Amino acid sequence: LFLIVCATAPSLLVLMLGTFAIGVSTVMAQILLPFAVHLSPAGERGKVVGSIMSGLLIGILLSRTVSGYVGELWGWREPFPRETLSRLYPSHSDYVGKVKSDVAMLVAQRWLEPEDGNTLVQRASSAPLP
Repeated sequence: LFLIVCATAPSLLVLMLGTFAIGVSTVMAQILLPFAVHLSPAGERGKVVGSIMSGLLIGILLSRTVSGYVGELWGWREPFPRETLSRLYPSHSDYVGKVKSDVAMLVAQRWLEPEDGNTLVQRASSAPLP
């Protein structure tokens, strides 16, 4: 929910509030597990930990599976509404410029090979974005 708020944020303030809410809510698993163990009887603690950890792991795996299907069915652009892309990159040259600067930074930091960076820039240049 908070990711949707961030993706569609009309202003920096809304984006900052959404990001704050994401940060606060991501620690819920680390808070929930010890709290649930504390509340459960001594003989039930293993079962409680197993149930919570199973739910967390299943959620992680299912989210990756579902996002893979979304990407395969509708492409990687589907999660990003056209309006959001237009706001981030008002023109095609803005988009290509951002890709070039990010690629240069990643190559300089040795996170990306120069050949792969060139491929990414070429793809960005021919991409049908703004």
